[in-house]
Amino acid sequence: MVGPKNSGKTTYIRELIERAYSAGMQAAGFYATGEWVNGRKERFYLHEIASSSSPRLLASKIPNHNLDTGIGSYHLNSNLLDEMNSRLKESVSADIIFIDEFGPLEATERGYFPGVQYLLQHFTGKLVITTRPYLMGHVMSMVTEHQLVSF
Repeated sequence: MVGPKNSGKTTYIRELIERAYSAGMQAAGFYATGEWVNGRKERFYLHEIASSSSPRLLASKIPNHNLDTGIGSYHLNSNLLDEMNSRLKESVSADIIFIDEFGPLEATERGYFPGVQYLLQHFTGKLVITTRPYLMGHVMSMVTEHQLVSF
């Protein structure tokens, strides 16, 4: 799923998750929600789909001792990224997996890149990845034509 920043990709992912559950599908993966301060996204919280745990701080423009990796103006939690890569690898039995989003970090083969790469090799269900238009080439270089599914 491709769209510019703040175009509703995450909102649509959340709708698709509800549809998947309503259809009796086993869903996995994650999505990130932003916290707005003075009209700007200052923090991102990660929501794990197959877990009832509370959202966890993934990134912030404000430095924090748990945020040890940088991309652009954000500080990220590399331990949480590693954990999500492990969760993605453990999710191959799901019917559908959502990844929100494949961003600049993944384009440099960091972040969720290892988990996405693993899924493309081992997952046979439906994989929904959000990205921005300028990163679509990176995503397309990872997938083969037979792996593409449209909704």
